[in-house]
Amino acid sequence: MKELPHTPNLIEVCLPSLDADRLFPEKRSQHPPRILILYGSLRERSYSRLVADEAARILERLGAEVRFFHPSGLPLVDDGVEADHPKVVELRNLVFWSEGMIWSSPERHGAMTGVMKSQIDWIPLSSVARAWDEFDDDGRMKPSSYYNRLVDVMEELFRFTLLTRDIKDLLVDRYSERVESHAALSARVNTPTS
Repeated sequence: MKELPHTPNLIEVCLPSLDADRLFPEKRSQHPPRILILYGSLRERSYSRLVADEAARILERLGAEVRFFHPSGLPLVDDGVEADHPKVVELRNLVFWSEGMIWSSPERHGAMTGVMKSQIDWIPLSSVARAWDEFDDDGRMKPSSYYNRLVDVMEELFRFTLLTRDIKDLLVDRYSERVESHAALSARVNTPTS
């Protein structure tokens, strides 16, 4: 049996073994998948928005419920604005509603736009602020709310891996590759013989 790594900061009673059967409930959700689309441009004719619109049409064709967050009027995080600002509340409510997200942003100097970054900044994520203060001299992370959030993300990754590993071929069955295969087959079938 493989020896488990030494994790002195984990509270063992709070990290039970995962009951994999609970990942596959008998009663499954019947509502359409809820997808939130964020886009990173405020221009009237924005190609990232057009890509997002096209993605929404495809998702709706597949059966999803799609909502957009329109970033116009969203304040910057460090601009003295609190999280109760109406645009921040709207964004966070959509994030909590969603079960999946699409992010579409133009590239500015090799990175996403400020508009896109601003949206991400307002979404509660599992970041480790002031990481240099969160580790001891041995390079181990100290007990803290940041450590607990790291455990949260690792638990989620572990569960999602269990949910998807046996169906990975289905998950990466790509439309573009099926189109290529279909075109190659059509070319072979329709090639005149001598």
